[in-house]
Amino acid sequence: MMTSGELQHPCWALLSCLGCIVLTAACGALANLLPCVSVPGLGAVCGPGGLPAVLQVALVTLLFAMGWLVAYAVGHGRWQPRLQTLHDVEALLPVTAMFGGFGAVLGIGSLLLGHAPPGVAAVALLPALVAVWMFLYRPPPAAPPPGARP
Repeated sequence: MMTSGELQHPCWALLSCLGCIVLTAACGALANLLPCVSVPGLGAVCGPGGLPAVLQVALVTLLFAMGWLVAYAVGHGRWQPRLQTLHDVEALLPVTAMFGGFGAVLGIGSLLLGHAPPGVAAVALLPALVAVWMFLYRPPPAAPPPGARP
């Protein structure tokens, strides 16, 4: 099993994706349970149209990128058994591909049918993005042992 801790390793994107999904679900539940509070500056969020579609997708992209960096910063250098499992790209690829396909169908279908805001559709498409990243990722070649001839 090839393990790597570099920033472009898909395990950090997978952790960020899971965090985005959990955060979106929690915010959605809170938005439906709590009344809209008129906080200065948040009027656009509480309005009937919400945030513009481009801004929703930009916020999801920013959240995903920040989550990727935070996952890397917190997890880099830690080789706990759970993190080692996430580093095995070949073992995770079938499961990630399945959830990525489901996310792609859900995200594109909700956009085409108009049943979900663009931000929610963007979050639904994150597993597909991670699945494609895992499929395309190739680990760097292993460094030769010290003293070996090239």
